[in-house]
Amino acid sequence: MNTVTQFTVFAAVSAATLCGASANADIKYVAHRGDYPDAPEGSMAAYRNAVERGSEIVKLDVRKSKDGVIVLSHDPSFERTMGWDAKISDLTWDEIRSHVYLLKGQPTEERAVSLPEALEVVKTIPEFWIDFKNFDPEFCERVLAEFAKTGIGTERLIVATYSRNALPYMKTHHPEIRRVGHMDFQLQDGKWSPSFLRRKGVLYAPAAEGEPFPPEAAEGILSYVKEHELWGVNIVVNQDVVTPELVRFLKDKGLFVSLALVHDAATARVFADRHPDCVVTRDRRTVKPIMDAGTFDNQGNP
Repeated sequence: MNTVTQFTVFAAVSAATLCGASANADIKYVAHRGDYPDAPEGSMAAYRNAVERGSEIVKLDVRKSKDGVIVLSHDPSFERTMGWDAKISDLTWDEIRSHVYLLKGQPTEERAVSLPEALEVVKTIPEFWIDFKNFDPEFCERVLAEFAKTGIGTERLIVATYSRNALPYMKTHHPEIRRVGHMDFQLQDGKWSPSFLRRKGVLYAPAAEGEPFPPEAAEGILSYVKEHELWGVNIVVNQDVVTPELVRFLKDKGLFVSLALVHDAATARVFADRHPDCVVTRDRRTVKPIMDAGTFDNQGNP
C-alpha cells in the first residue's frame, strides 16, 4: 500500500474532524508583491502597506535591468502594470524610472522599485520570500548580498520560486536558506498538468470516486520535494487538487504548506477549511479574518 492509499484510509476516518477544525490562529500571511488592494502592485506604497498592516512575510520578485539594477517586478515587461510594453532587461534604470504605475487604469505617482529601496521599507517584516524571475549565479549572489547589507540574516530568508535553476543552486550553495517550490495544476485533456513537469508533458489522473485528492498529484509533489530537498510547497489554489485532505497529507509529511493567490473574500471562503501554514494574498485585511476563522466548507458556506 503506497503512502497516498494509506492516507486515503486515514482521511476517511478524520474527515469529520477536518470539517470542524479549530480556528487557524497561526497562519502566516505573505504580502504578494506588497499589499495592494488600494495601491499599484509592487510599488513603494504597496510595500509600506505590507509593513503597516502587519504582514509576517513579504514576497519580492527580482529581475535585472539592462544596466544591472535589481528591479522588483513579477512580469518581464511593464505592459500590465504601467501600460508600457517594454522589457525590463532591455531598459536602463533611468529609463524604467521615467514611467509610472497605473491603478485601475489611471496614472499614479508610484514608480518602479529597486530591491535596495524596498528593503529599507520592509526590513522590519519578519521573513522574506525571494522569487527569482531572472536567475543566474552572479545575480543570485548580488540579491543575497543586498539582504545582508540591510542586516537581514539568512534565517529570515526563503527562496520561494518556480525557477528550476534557482532551487538546485540554492540547495548546493546556500543550503541554510529554506526553499519553497511554487506549483500549480492545470486541467489538460481531462488530466492534471503540474507546473513542475509541464514542459515534459506529464499528466496526472484526477481523483477517482471516493479518493480525497488526486493520488498521482500527491506523489508528484512529494517527488518534486525530494528532488530539491524542499522545506515547503506553495500551491496555487484549486478546488479539485488542493483539498483539505491533501493539505493535511503534505503537512503530515513534515512540509510547510502555503496556498497562493487567495486575493479576495470569495476565494478565502472556499479555502478557509484547508488549514494551511501560510496564505499568499494581496489583500490581508479582507482575507485574514476569513482564513483565520477556518469554518467555511469547500463551497464557501459557514
